[in-house]
Amino acid sequence: MPATFRIATFNAENLFRRARALNLKDSEQTDAIMSQVKSLATLLAKAVYSADDKAAIWKLSAELNEYITIREDLGTFGSLVTHPTVDKAGYRVAVACKGRGSWSGEIEFKTEPFSDEQRKNTARVIKEMKADVQCLVEVESMPAVRSFNTDALDGMFKEFIVIDNIIDPRGIDVGCLSNYPILGIRTHMFEKLNGKNIWSRDCLELAIQVPFTNGKPLWVYCNHFKSQRGQTQQERDDAAAKRKGQAHRVAELLSQRNLAKEYVVVLGDLNEDPTNEYVSLKPLLDLPNLSSVIDLTQPPSQRWTHYYEPEKNKPSKGLSTLDYIFVSKPLKAKMTQAGFERRGIDELAGITNGAQKPFDTVTGWSTAASDHAGVWAEFRF
Repeated sequence: MPATFRIATFNAENLFRRARALNLKDSEQTDAIMSQVKSLATLLAKAVYSADDKAAIWKLSAELNEYITIREDLGTFGSLVTHPTVDKAGYRVAVACKGRGSWSGEIEFKTEPFSDEQRKNTARVIKEMKADVQCLVEVESMPAVRSFNTDALDGMFKEFIVIDNIIDPRGIDVGCLSNYPILGIRTHMFEKLNGKNIWSRDCLELAIQVPFTNGKPLWVYCNHFKSQRGQTQQERDDAAAKRKGQAHRVAELLSQRNLAKEYVVVLGDLNEDPTNEYVSLKPLLDLPNLSSVIDLTQPPSQRWTHYYEPEKNKPSKGLSTLDYIFVSKPLKAKMTQAGFERRGIDELAGITNGAQKPFDTVTGWSTAASDHAGVWAEFRF
């Protein structure tokens, strides 16, 4: 008797808590905050702090006080003192602190909890996709996934894995949930190229035992590529170069598999539309025997997975494909259908092509599951 099998991916924007700086509706405000954080990190990394450096650290940390803390583990750094010009508490560097060698610690992002409605709508998206193997992007920990699976998903999945990455300080990880045994896992987060981290989070590689592939494992690669955010052209160029390096590395990893014979899936938030001028995803898009489950030649109004506030009278401006499922030749031959779950997104008014009416429980931006759609594909064996 033929068996059906579903694979899905969804950017859940964390399950319980999210960095406050990332939980803003205005993406430009988030970009500005992240730029300030980067400037502060550069100051803190200096071997010697000048008087001007200490003044800049105080002022900048005060401006960021709502969003970050500076954790001191060892040595002497300083303490929070109200800044006279911004009327907020900033970190005043101690006299005994001469530079980065005087203390050990790092910038941490303040978080805030998601509402029950957001979690319920996130669970609703996942339940509606009915996946047997579910990639989750932006999840904060293994305990969070365990609680979410037990409480919000009613134990929908039998096994799951999240590996906390060491790269992204905001607690953004990738995970995978499965109804079939996970035979093995492999992290790639420690990989470097020219001394720099290849990954923004991780490429989580799994071997999963599925019952209808004659003993062959299903190879799964869950990804979350570098975002497009950047306040300057150079920052955007650098982000695109990093995404291209990530796509190239995934293609290298896939060279270890036989895409013409093995069951392989690459999925997740790859953070770039296929028509983007950077063409960062080209190493994957051009890979022989690897196919998208969604027809990427369709216009964005049909294949979009991410929506943001469009320009007036230009609704397509807010649509792009950022989330993907790629499958090897044997899986493509078994595919019967694929689609999107967009009902967890708020503000779909005016998007008439390919849209779905939001869940009745999505009553605004603060209750939306995500600003990403889920993507799923079904196969028959």
